[in-house]
Amino acid sequence: MLTLRDEPNALAPETLVVFETKGPLIIFAEACEDIGLRILADDEVEFDDDDVLTKGHYYLTMPDQRAIEELLRLWKLWSDEDDLGQHAKWAKVFGCLHSLRRWGPKDRVTDEDAAAIIEDAATYPQSNVRLEIELAFEPNEDTATSHRTEVIRSVEEAGGRVTSISRISEIAYDALLVDLENEAAVAIAQRADDSLARLVDVFSIRPQSVLNVSTEVDTEPAELSSEASALGPPIAAILDAVPQQNHVLIGARVTVEDFLGLEGITVGPRMHGTAMASLVIHGDLAKNEPALSRRLVFLPIMYSAVNDPNFVDEAPPANRLIVDILVQAIRRLKVGDAGSPPVAPDVLIVNLSIGDAKRPFGSRISAFARAIDWLAASYGILFLVSAGNCRSLLIPNMDMATFANSRGEQRTRATLAGLNWGMHSRRLLPPSEAMNCLAIGALHDDEIAAAPDMGQSRDPLPVGIFATPVSRMGLGYRSSIKPDLLFPGGRLRALLQQTDPTVARLVFDGGNRFGGVRAAGPGVNAAGVASQMQHSGSTSAATALATRACHLIHDALETAYGEDFMQLPADARAVIIKALLVHRASVPEESRLLINDVFGPPGASEGGKRKANVQRIFGFGVPDVEEVLGCISSRATLWGEGVIGENEAKVFSLPLPISLSGVRGPRKLSVTLAWFTPVQSGRRAYRGVRLKVEEPQYKAICTRALDGQPDRKPRGTIYHRFWEGMAARNFVAGDAVELRVARDPDQGDQLPDLVRFGLVATLETDDETLPIYEEVRAPLALKPRAPVRVGP
Repeated sequence: MLTLRDEPNALAPETLVVFETKGPLIIFAEACEDIGLRILADDEVEFDDDDVLTKGHYYLTMPDQRAIEELLRLWKLWSDEDDLGQHAKWAKVFGCLHSLRRWGPKDRVTDEDAAAIIEDAATYPQSNVRLEIELAFEPNEDTATSHRTEVIRSVEEAGGRVTSISRISEIAYDALLVDLENEAAVAIAQRADDSLARLVDVFSIRPQSVLNVSTEVDTEPAELSSEASALGPPIAAILDAVPQQNHVLIGARVTVEDFLGLEGITVGPRMHGTAMASLVIHGDLAKNEPALSRRLVFLPIMYSAVNDPNFVDEAPPANRLIVDILVQAIRRLKVGDAGSPPVAPDVLIVNLSIGDAKRPFGSRISAFARAIDWLAASYGILFLVSAGNCRSLLIPNMDMATFANSRGEQRTRATLAGLNWGMHSRRLLPPSEAMNCLAIGALHDDEIAAAPDMGQSRDPLPVGIFATPVSRMGLGYRSSIKPDLLFPGGRLRALLQQTDPTVARLVFDGGNRFGGVRAAGPGVNAAGVASQMQHSGSTSAATALATRACHLIHDALETAYGEDFMQLPADARAVIIKALLVHRASVPEESRLLINDVFGPPGASEGGKRKANVQRIFGFGVPDVEEVLGCISSRATLWGEGVIGENEAKVFSLPLPISLSGVRGPRKLSVTLAWFTPVQSGRRAYRGVRLKVEEPQYKAICTRALDGQPDRKPRGTIYHRFWEGMAARNFVAGDAVELRVARDPDQGDQLPDLVRFGLVATLETDDETLPIYEEVRAPLALKPRAPVRVGP
């Protein structure tokens, strides 16, 4: 049976035919099945009426050129309304397509990338244009070298120059960074016959990655001190712009590993990295929280090359591919690099408050995200990655004056309508679509509590709990839930612009005294002391606060369980933290209802689409970190970890508290499972390992699964489900609910025999007089030393 794939990575381009689809995916899938074509997406993808792909792409590998020619001949016959003869069944497939073609220039240079290349060329007409050329991946090293040499020769013949080369076999990545003359770059964007877009060995051509970071010039003086005695070894690292190392809030608490030599060439304000380090260590300074008890490792990957306090542009070295920089940084951290020993091999949490602004996520997973997934699975690292930011929002059917005069829910509804209208332009920034990371969006929240209208600035969401409009929206790769979580990113203010009589345009600040989170800033005070503060915000700040929350959870588990926790392998602790951070996340019911009302679509049969729209904004929700390990007497949160083989199941027992037997009243069971999947670029399923928790025999305590929650079959690497009940149930001491963690058949070859996972379960009731915590805790072999709370 011939097979269609939904991902072209690592497939031979010369053998590919591209099916560009339209309409409901289920109809296309049925048409393919009728003629013996099978769609090979991940096996968990179940086609239904909610799956609609407009201009989706599927790829068919043909055995030879003759077969390709025959298929293209049939397509032309159908397009010309001629008789297909014995191949009439193909008509139903063709009716689901916008086009059918060989893999070619249109696939190597997407419309979005072509527009960006032309924009770069027009902006700097006298300069070269820097592009990333990813080659069609060839596993054989000798063949790959031959193909690469031919592409380099073509670049040089076009007047270009190769500035960097990177090959990372583990993620099927082989790429060049090149400088091309303006005219040659435009020819690529136009897909001219004599351009590099025609090269068979090229997989894609795109502008060089430009990292999206939020830097606002809004510093203020402050007299602060930060004692940093007896700090423990690091478990967390930041990859960001060069920080101000002598800042009183940072210097003694951060170890900077300047592996790219950026410290000496930084001449501009050190804003973004300074703010991120401050937020991870201290949190929002407006909350006056205790600092972390361990040192932090900082690997600079960006710097400011221009000394202009009013224009801060912190970017990676222009002569390196960002994927290459990321891999080098993590290797330097965990295993050493270029003969140097590892900087901090015990690090298991990494903060990446960056995103590639040049290429929002579409349907293909980026090499940037593939690298994150591979590094997470290989080294047991929990990556926290910002979802990315949008600096403006269009409000349809409303002029500037009407929006400015709106109040309360009316304004909130208008802003939500703008998000719905502009959803396609607010897609995630790579690498936040990575399967193994936690992608963090920004919650519209801070400690400032400014009035909705302050001068010319407006609070775009004056009522309700939502993501800030700056925060980019999901879903993720293969409709996985992204962003995963929301953390505070400031109640960011909007200025109004009128660009069209019927459309108001909101332009957002990245953080100021009216909206944002408070962090350390660059510069010195009058006495020459580096103690300045700034307001930060958006998804960068939210990601730093999420990283801090992960660290606090780790510290709380260490305090509660001591060596029993610390002796676990780093990857075990990482997946436990991943599960715990998601475990107490929720979407406020009022917010869910308002999104359903504004976004729609209405109708009893459209529930799946409404749920997806909520997930695009909230992901799994807003975590209550203090509740994660909170030990009020009416709740018991248990965690476990283990390794599991293919087609195996591991059973965890949750003791039933005898005080619930025969008692009528609300109770809830929540279960969260997290893991790092090995990934396979170009294989049948990118996500190689799929885990789940089989539906528990929960009838003894809970009678139904709650509405609006994630699907039973997770499309990412987090399973998060909950059930509730009210009726009285009788059981005896020693009874338990069994939670079965299962590994489905693997979707590929050469996958690890064993995969690590973390499991968290909570049983709770509204009746705080019931001693559930003690009754569940008593039978357990592993007990906390004392009740633990996270936070100050």
